[in-house]
Parts: sequence; C-alpha cells; structure tokens
Amino acid sequence: MLKVSISFDYDTPIGYNESFNIKDIADFSEIEGTDKILNILNKHNIISTFAIVAKIIEHKKYREPFCRQIKNIYEEGHEICSHSYSHKFLPSLSLEDLQNEIILGKQVIENLINDPIIGFIPPFNRPMNYLRKGAISISEIFGLHKRGFGKNSLGKVLRILNENEFLWCRVSFKSKFRQLKNILLSSNEILYQPFYYRSILVIPLHSTGFGDKTTQLIESNLGKNKFICIYAHPHQALNKCNSQSAKNMENMLKKFQSARENGLLDYIAMKDIRKFI
Repeated sequence: MLKVSISFDYDTPIGYNESFNIKDIADFSEIEGTDKILNILNKHNIISTFAIVAKIIEHKKYREPFCRQIKNIYEEGHEICSHSYSHKFLPSLSLEDLQNEIILGKQVIENLINDPIIGFIPPFNRPMNYLRKGAISISEIFGLHKRGFGKNSLGKVLRILNENEFLWCRVSFKSKFRQLKNILLSSNEILYQPFYYRSILVIPLHSTGFGDKTTQLIESNLGKNKFICIYAHPHQALNKCNSQSAKNMENMLKKFQSARENGLLDYIAMKDIRKFI
C-alpha cells in the first residue's frame, strides 16, 4: 500500500518576515487557511502534520490567536512538529544560532502543548548540502541567496537533532550522481525513500502542493510499498491560483478516495512513517 504524508509549514507572521518573497501576506492568513484545511482533513478523516514556527508562541501581539489554533490542531489529533524557533535560513548560521533555532523551537512548542516534539522541518527546506548522499547545493555554498555562505550541512543539522531527542526530519536534497545518471540514461527520477541517520528517520520531500505533479506522482505509485511526502503552506490555502490551495487539496483527496477505499493508498502523519521502516 502506498502511504502519503501531508505536512504543512505553519510559518506565521514570524516566518513571513524571514522569507524571500512573501512579505505582503496578511497577518492572519495562516489562521484562516488552517481553519479551511482542518475542515477538509476532518471531512476526509485524515491525520496530518503541522510544522510550527515557535517564536509566534511568545509574540505579544500574535500569541493568543495563534496559540489557540495550535492547541486546536493538536487536540484534533494532528501531529505538531517544529519548523525552528524563528524561521532563520539555517545554512549560514553560527553553530550557536543553529542550535538555538533547533533546541529553543522544540522547548517552546513542548511547553505549549505539554507533549514531546519529535519532528523537525527546516525552514526553506534547507540545508540541501548532504555529501553523504552526494548532494551539493552551489547556491548554499556560495551564498547565492544573499544570506551568507553555507557552512552548515544537512548532516550537521541531523547530528544536532539526534543529540536533542528528535526522531525524524523532513529533508530536500538531490544527489548529483543520480541526476547525471538520469540524464545519461534518460530514466525517470528515482523516488527517494526514508532512511535512518543514527536514531533520526530522514524523510525526503517529494512534491509541493496538490496540483498535477503531485497527483501524477501518486497515480504512478498507487498500490506500491512506498512513501510519498508532500507539503503546502496554510497561508496559500485560500489562494485559488496556487497549487497549494485548499480547493486543490480537496480535489486531490476526492480523486484518490476510491483508491484509498480499495486499499491502494492511505494518508499518515509524518511521525507514523517510523512504524513502517
């Protein structure tokens, strides 16, 4: 059976301010979009994962409404994980700042929901440098994002997570060897599958949003013993022109409802992937 995990990067206004191209999003877009998403997930009886930027929990202006919604997400049975403390660009941080983003984010969220946080989703899906798997990101190494040179690899992030009782991490990287092999042999890109780094389950990200690319990926793997990880941003849920919209999500869920009923696929939270690896 194909297992699909849907995760949401709950950026909040803290994350908007740190991001590259989303400065003009209304402060409460996250809350409005998440309400819509939760209604759809509940309707289809699906448990998902929400990655929280923890600093919002301590923000004087935004604390009350965002904390209320985060608690509601948790109480409805969805997984809460960390999206760092303040949504910094991790590759170029000092070691102390990198540790603070990871450790403080975990502690603040745990204090709110009174439950251990075991998962981590890095902001911007970076670092992508991971020599252990042959992945090299030129843009990170040479600071092409204009946020400093990338001295922190994915391996370093995983080591810090391992030292601080995390159990899984969503990642995004591409092996240069595999990319070259695909080009030379004109073959389809291999679907990366979860693997362990020490005690951390490393979960590759496969697709963004709920558009054609995602539905085609799911269609081509129906019934297979594989995992597909897709993600979206709640602040895009009401944007009908974006593949991450709630409308597209519901259309995708309806499209595969029959396949789900026939045991060809199911939806699971990120933390539950560990049960099958």
